[in-house]
Amino acid sequence: MNIKKVIPKRAFGYFDENYDGICLKYIPVLNSDILLHPYYKFPPVKDPEIIKPAVEQSEEEFYRSVCSKLKVNTINLFIDQLPSDEINLKYYGLNSKHIETICRTLMRNNNIKKLDLSYNFLSEASCISLAALLASNQTIECLNLTNCRIQCEGAKQLAEGLKSNTTLRILFLSCNFIKDDGLKAIFSPEITAPLEKCILKRNDLHVPSELISYLSQSYVTLKEIDLSWNVIDVTNGIRPLLRNLKSNESVEVLNLSWNALEKVAIAFKFFFQVNETLRYLDLSYNSVVPDEI
Repeated sequence: MNIKKVIPKRAFGYFDENYDGICLKYIPVLNSDILLHPYYKFPPVKDPEIIKPAVEQSEEEFYRSVCSKLKVNTINLFIDQLPSDEINLKYYGLNSKHIETICRTLMRNNNIKKLDLSYNFLSEASCISLAALLASNQTIECLNLTNCRIQCEGAKQLAEGLKSNTTLRILFLSCNFIKDDGLKAIFSPEITAPLEKCILKRNDLHVPSELISYLSQSYVTLKEIDLSWNVIDVTNGIRPLLRNLKSNESVEVLNLSWNALEKVAIAFKFFFQVNETLRYLDLSYNSVVPDEI
């Protein structure tokens, strides 16, 4: 007698001698019957685990986690200013890791419009972090790097971020000693940032050739340029600059004070005969004699 068919009869009383099925009791233990079972090939039902939805970190939590990974102290002033539209950390003695944590946090931010890091000595690594921020953040409109001593290499790194930026309008770069090569990078043809105001005093500039070429382009939005406290060459710097500004329709303010300029009256005479946009010109503390005026 087939015991596999007797058990259903004894248990439930409905056994049929002509039934060719198998007792479900033996399915888990007999390999031969399991393989022949019509439902064997169906995959097992997976346990639908209840997974809690991931909660996105707040900006403060993200900043603290980044500081923890990089092993740097958090800056409470930065945390307090995150809900506002301005970050002001001038004179704070920031190092490259501080700058990296700040930049990585602001990449997620959509409300900060002004970032002031003036009077912090920023290394080339800090400028790389700032470039990454400028390339990804689309809300910052003003960046103040006055007296950060980024020098030429820092300016070149910063320019990489300006090639993808579409919101930065105001840039303070005074007292950084970027020289002509650094200025060349900032105003390269690949720059997409819609700069309207650029402060470049005390940068040891002699011949700002790239700025001169930049001002001749039709897409330029620059309205204010401060080139004071430099040593701009009259023949190769000032005169070509004025020639390109003749047809420029955006620049309204030009500061050339403290440049030891002399014998520039004729160049400015022809410039004013053509240009109708410039409203303010500062030539103070140059070697301009009264007869030239």
